[in-house]
Amino acid sequence: MLKKLDISKKDFNKNCFQKTLQIKRELISQHSGSDNVRQKIMNDVLIRPLDFFANIYHKTIGSFITGKKIKLIRTNIGLVFQFAEYQLFADTIAKDIAFGPKNYKVPKEEVKKRVKKYIKIVGLSEKLLDKSPFDLSGGQKRRVAIAGVLAMEPDVLIFDEPIAGLDPKGEQLMMELFKYLNSELGKTIIMITHNMDHVLEICDKVIIMEKGSFEEFITPKELFDSNEKVEKYGLLPPLLYKFANQVSKEIKGFKIQTAKTLGEFKEELKAFLIKNKKKEPNGS
Repeated sequence: MLKKLDISKKDFNKNCFQKTLQIKRELISQHSGSDNVRQKIMNDVLIRPLDFFANIYHKTIGSFITGKKIKLIRTNIGLVFQFAEYQLFADTIAKDIAFGPKNYKVPKEEVKKRVKKYIKIVGLSEKLLDKSPFDLSGGQKRRVAIAGVLAMEPDVLIFDEPIAGLDPKGEQLMMELFKYLNSELGKTIIMITHNMDHVLEICDKVIIMEKGSFEEFITPKELFDSNEKVEKYGLLPPLLYKFANQVSKEIKGFKIQTAKTLGEFKEELKAFLIKNKKKEPNGS
């Protein structure tokens, strides 16, 4: 399993920075105003893995890696493209999920076990395995594509705009899957997204890149508590923060503490009102 992934600003920008980023089994969101993040991932993961990916095994392999060492890194990083369903190609779902591990020379019996295991993890039935993936709905196709990446059992998963084109129910199912992969299977997840509601709900850290340059590595709360940062990077704050800002205009002193969902927000607001009522001269 992934122990620690150390990423320095120097690795990202090729400039001299002091801060080192510690990522350990976390959900990370990357935000960028252009396609530079995608280009960087294509280069660093598929073409030329950098030192910070080499550190998965706490080994200094070097920036330009070839042969077996580059394969070692690639087998531990799973990349799911935007509209992942376009990655499907086999005539059955089982063959599609099995393609990756078979290419990595995983024994046949183990491949069969993984196919059944990961079709369930993404929320689909084993009964679908002999069917064509092209007979499924868009959301189901995407989950099959994700199952194919999971079947290679990488430690790090990179998702490019994973909820693009999904309906609200599909979005929520995808977020629940990410939570499970992170909390139960110990996967480190890097999610490229422009959806700040999901960043607030499930992410531990946020990486902000602009024009291909590393700008911030902070928690969602640190980001959304700062109107200056939100405006600087042209972000749309989560709906919860918009609502909280309106509430704070009516209820002086109220501010979101740790709430990430509407239910948590209601509890925080309730606790705040009770606490302040007790402070009133005639409060009961």
